[in-house]
Amino acid sequence: MFWKTILIVFSIFLSILLYRAYVVFTPDKTIFESCLSSTANHSLKFDQNRLRTFQKLLQFQTISYEVNKQNFDEIKKCRNFIKEHYHDLVTNYSEFVDLYDIAEYSLLYSIQGKNLNLKPFLFSAHMDVVPARDLNRWKYPPFDAHTDKDFIYARGTLDDKGNLFAMMEALKEYLHAYGQPSRTFYVALTHNEEAGHSGAMGIAHHLSQQPFGHNGQFEFVLDEGTTILEEVFPTLNNPIAIIGVAEKGYMSIKYRIAMASGHSSMPSAPTAIGILARAVDKLESTLQPSQFGRGPELSLLHGVTPYMKFPLRLV
Repeated sequence: MFWKTILIVFSIFLSILLYRAYVVFTPDKTIFESCLSSTANHSLKFDQNRLRTFQKLLQFQTISYEVNKQNFDEIKKCRNFIKEHYHDLVTNYSEFVDLYDIAEYSLLYSIQGKNLNLKPFLFSAHMDVVPARDLNRWKYPPFDAHTDKDFIYARGTLDDKGNLFAMMEALKEYLHAYGQPSRTFYVALTHNEEAGHSGAMGIAHHLSQQPFGHNGQFEFVLDEGTTILEEVFPTLNNPIAIIGVAEKGYMSIKYRIAMASGHSSMPSAPTAIGILARAVDKLESTLQPSQFGRGPELSLLHGVTPYMKFPLRLV
């Protein structure tokens, strides 16, 4: 009787799993569709001119080693190249486009919209890169920006000059096609995101002085985000665009205990080290709970599961 009950329960459980795998997780709409231009048949073409521009950006060795230790000569050259290459943005649309030099090496483009009652938004990218170590693992030198029919090989292609290049090219193309936008927005290009904060802080301070209302709030801020990945899920043949809505940060805490010292034969009660130990223990025992499974990653898994093959869809 016991084993019969176990078998019945297992059969019910298996039936529920199969039902969810083949009925509940059946695509109700096609989510893997070709991207359509939101600007009425006006899209960017990655031609040879744009390829050369991107390669030039990648060839600047804008390396950030640590705070205040950067290849500033190369960063300055990169900044100057951006200003010169996209100079037409300022000269051709001077009535609503402004460019500001921030913290000596960073840049901020301001594009004023027609409707000042709308909250502005902010695009951001950075021109510095981390050092390219383990050179023997690189197929081509990291700052040659070598290209073949499929890829461009260089430090910074993903983090974050590709993003910077795409933003500036899209901005140039949009203004050429449509002129002044309805909503004000900013494009912030910082020089020390990898090891420092003076660029971002300088831009934040500048923006805090701008009278764009709404209590200085943005409609949204779009940072570098994540990438489009292929073969990230087994049995799933479609590329996946991972949408990042937040970024995990960190906080450094420094404890300092100040109290009169005592002789080892008559130590104070409690001791400084005892107070410090209890403080550290209290911090470590009250860590933030894991949010995995309660955030946007759950929607991602629900979205891609119908396109996965058995048995992973069952899992």
